[in-house]
Amino acid sequence: MLLDGTHCTGDFTVPDGITYICGKAFEDSEITSVSLPDSVQEFGFGAFSGCKNLTDFTIPDGVTDIVSCMFSGCRNLKKVTIPESVKIIHNGAFDFCYGLTEFTVPENIESVDNAFDYCENLKTLTFENPECLITPDNPHFYSMSMSIVVRGYADSTAYWFAYMTGRKFEKISKTGDTNSDGIVNTADAVMLQKWLVRSDEITDINAADVCSDAKINVFDLCALKHMIKSQN
Repeated sequence: MLLDGTHCTGDFTVPDGITYICGKAFEDSEITSVSLPDSVQEFGFGAFSGCKNLTDFTIPDGVTDIVSCMFSGCRNLKKVTIPESVKIIHNGAFDFCYGLTEFTVPENIESVDNAFDYCENLKTLTFENPECLITPDNPHFYSMSMSIVVRGYADSTAYWFAYMTGRKFEKISKTGDTNSDGIVNTADAVMLQKWLVRSDEITDINAADVCSDAKINVFDLCALKHMIKSQN
């Protein structure tokens, strides 16, 4: 375990073999960056809270949770790289992170608690998992800016979160997901084929441009079929 790094400064490297970073281990330290070995699997409450000089952070593969208040008060934090192993973002994880202007919750995240309170400069919050469980704001005290644009797929939990909290919603498109259900499968290919033959309606016309050439034609259908086949 790494118990206390509060007196560390500058670029700090955690020794290989450390598996657990204790709660508040680097609280209010002067570190500017931290390199973590793949051996790290878990963080304690507020492990890097108050690290005002920390600008970016890469979470090691194998970590499953971004714990409560992990980066709270990291006022200059601008970017966090999240591996596929992470499933949950807990309460207060990014509170008071003024440096965040946009944040993408990747597809592997299954649950997000009230993690972005008082992020005054956060403009967009994107959810790539259409079924991500999103904890709503306290109805009596909105501490996450109401001006934040919530981005996600049509009829996703992100859409309903935005709707229920009165925030603006912006729909995103997944390449090939012509019916906007968050999944690319045979149903999308069928919809695109019908559109090419009979000009039937496509739910998401942008997603139909699989070849990304600003045209929708038989080449997009072929590319979509190849995409679906490669997934199986």
